[in-house]
Parts: sequence; C-alpha cells; structure tokens
Amino acid sequence: MEQDIDALADYIGNELVYNPRAYKRLANSFFLIEMGMDDYTEDDIKDIIKALKKFDSFMSRISEKHNGRDEINKHLTDVLQMTSITSVAASDEKTERKKAIKINNVVINDNGSDIDTPTNAIVKVYKEFLGKNKELIDSYIEYERRMLTKEDRHDAFFRNRQELCKDNSGNTVYIGLSSSTSDKMTFVGKLCKFMKCKDKKAHVIWKYNDEVVYDSEQR
Repeated sequence: MEQDIDALADYIGNELVYNPRAYKRLANSFFLIEMGMDDYTEDDIKDIIKALKKFDSFMSRISEKHNGRDEINKHLTDVLQMTSITSVAASDEKTERKKAIKINNVVINDNGSDIDTPTNAIVKVYKEFLGKNKELIDSYIEYERRMLTKEDRHDAFFRNRQELCKDNSGNTVYIGLSSSTSDKMTFVGKLCKFMKCKDKKAHVIWKYNDEVVYDSEQR
C-alpha cells in the first residue's frame, strides 16, 4: 500500500502521534467494537466515534487508489488479526496492571493531599510546579511538547485536556491528559528532573491507602 503513505502519515500525525501503543489500541478497539459496546463508558464511546470518523475520512482518501474499500479492508483485517493475537494473550496481565494502579493521595515536596484519580493527581503536580513558576513554562514546553501547549491542539495527547493556568503574558496553558496512568507517572518523573535542573525542589509520591505506588526519586 505504498501509494497510501502520504494519507497514512497525515492520519498518524493527527491521531496517533508519538505513542506506538496507540496502534495496538486502534486494533483492539476494532475487534471490541465487533463484539459490542456494552463494556464502554459514555466518554469511551464519544472518543471511539470521533476516532472512527477520522478513520473513515482516511479510508475515503485512499479508496480511489484501490479497487474499492473491500481491498483495503482485506489488508487492514490481516494486519489487525495479527495484532489482536498478542493483545488477547496479554489481556489478563493488562487488566491486573490497570486494577493495581489506584491513587488516593499525592505528596508534593512533603505536603500531602487527598486525590481521587491519576488525572487529578498529575494536574495538581503540574499546577504546583509550573503554575507557581510561570517563568519556566515556555522552557518546559520546549523540553516536553507532548504535555503542555498554548495552541488549540486536539491531537492524540490533547483529546482530553484541561486549562492548567495563565502564563505571565495572560495566555492560556493547557495540559494534555489523554495518556495512561503509567505514562502520567513517566511525565511526572520528567517534570521533576526538569525542575531540579532549574534548581527547584521536586519530589512527588503517589499513594493508595498509605501504600506508595509511585515515587519520583525511585524512577
């Protein structure tokens, strides 16, 4: 499907971006949709519909270079079937990992606060470190473009986003929240390293019922 490379590149750039696991999630979603929507939340369904609309546009763009969608579907089905084999084999382990990562307390530089979700935890961390050190926002965006933006972005990292703060010029700064809990932990770790390079104290611990599930000093 060499003739489809340009269209595929645009689709990946706008929808899947840098995260290689997004390819597997796309394949998994394809087969889960075939089995039914009973296990999806309302927000999941909205995201799936949005993604499918974009995928439909991609299919329409490349269909003229093939003998209709049947030919394209055959290529895609072959690829997705291969991908789904590994996803089914790892499904139990993946479920256990998801169940294990729960958070109800975040400690930032020895100050603890109750928190209910990893999403709220990462927002609190970013507000504490960058919302209170706005002069560092621009340099952080250069350092890690996947998490913060002042632009109207709605790509893979910013399908779910939240206003973090206003910068010193009054521009709205958004934080991208469309990532897994483990990815959020990775971003927190990188933020702590960034802050330390700027001579700022930065130590974050996430807990669940007094059990430490993440410590930025141990990663």
